[in-house]
Amino acid sequence: LQNLEDILMRFDSIEFGTRVRNLRENANYTKKQLADLLHISTEHIKSIESGRRKCSLNLMIELASLFEVSLVCLSIKKSCKRAPKK
Repeated sequence: LQNLEDILMRFDSIEFGTRVRNLRENANYTKKQLADLLHISTEHIKSIESGRRKCSLNLMIELASLFEVSLVCLSIKKSCKRAPKK
């Protein structure tokens, strides 16, 4: 429980949005393509990437899975690298 509290206290929606944008661009997805994959609007993606809107835990899990990064990396790390293929 303490680790979860630490994560929540360090969460920054602007930094999170920047990580999402960087991962999206590195994967060569447009905002529209990413929105379509996640079944959300392009405006929702824009709002997340700008830090104006936070996203649900379910959406964070989908993003982490799509970009093959850990949820911790996506939520609080400064930069994320894709997990190595096994």
